Amino acid sequence: RSTPLYSSAASDVYKRQAIEFANEQFETDFKKLEPKIYLHDTIGKTFMAFCGESMAGMFSIYEFAYKNLKCMSIGTVCVARQYRNRGVMSGFFEYLKKENYFDNDMATLNGDKSRYEHFGFSKVIESYAYKFSVSKNLSAVKCERAEAKDGELLYDIYRKYNIGVCRLKENFSDVLKTNGNTVLKLHFNDKYSYAVYDVKNAAVLECYGDIDFYEVLNSIGQSYNQTSIYAEAPYNCHDSRLAKNAKGYTVRLKTSINVLNIKKFIEQTCVAKNREMREYHFNVDGKGYRLKTDRGNVCVEETDGLCDKKYKPSEFIYALFNFCGQNDTISEIIRPIIPASFTCLECI
Repeated sequence: RSTPLYSSAASDVYKRQAIEFANEQFETDFKKLEPKIYLHDTIGKTFMAFCGESMAGMFSIYEFAYKNLKCMSIGTVCVARQYRNRGVMSGFFEYLKKENYFDNDMATLNGDKSRYEHFGFSKVIESYAYKFSVSKNLSAVKCERAEAKDGELLYDIYRKYNIGVCRLKENFSDVLKTNGNTVLKLHFNDKYSYAVYDVKNAAVLECYGDIDFYEVLNSIGQSYNQTSIYAEAPYNCHDSRLAKNAKGYTVRLKTSINVLNIKKFIEQTCVAKNREMREYHFNVDGKGYRLKTDRGNVCVEETDGLCDKKYKPSEFIYALFNFCGQNDTISEIIRPIIPASFTCLECI
């Protein structure tokens, strides 16, 4: 039994080999599934594990920014059948630590909950999908597939309306095509919008622009002969504005998260649940923090003093996202607001 050796797929040859390996393991085409990383040589990083001359496994990371947070998504994690249960996956995460990738502020990962909890990931990010009836009155909004020539227009719309996720112009169109999504351009008089549409589930995953949102939904629904259509909430929480007009909604757990910089994560993503002044001292994995809220502002300081409660890293994440089965003090004070694109477009 040889010990796996880990290396970066720095050359084009190795990257092609890694993609072919992933295609074989998952029986899919990752250049179509994740074009934002696998169609671009300089975006993202791919790593491989070898046992002798044989490739044992691979994974990739995709780094991006949200507000002032350094984020990364880990994905395409796969191990050849003959090398499973031999520590290859554990080696992947040890390799990331060794190469300082966990110096990021947060990481996301899609996959089975129990498999990745051991590596510090907790499956807590929810997705809210609202169901709307499609009007029978013919929409005046023109809906068509976006073409390559529309890239500049769509990127300008995104920069005007985006909610803090930084996307590169170089692979912007391919980010929208994640998981084989269809990118649509909507046009009405001198107004434009774009929408990312999941045809299989009749769901709009992202929509920005100048055209009324519900007019966009009707136009897309009519173009695809749907009587109803779903729209993802822009964040991982109930959206009262969408709920007011929706026939109903569904909630699904979709993505795991590992909070690597607690202070920055809370200050950049969390909002106070009320405007009253609160203070809470807690400890995560031996490190102390003081959380303060006042008139809606959230502040975190690192401390060495006494604390109200000690958490293991996974316990802290479950408490923060209110997945403890009962209210925890920290979830009574603040709640994290995560963009929906973390689960459907920025993920790999």
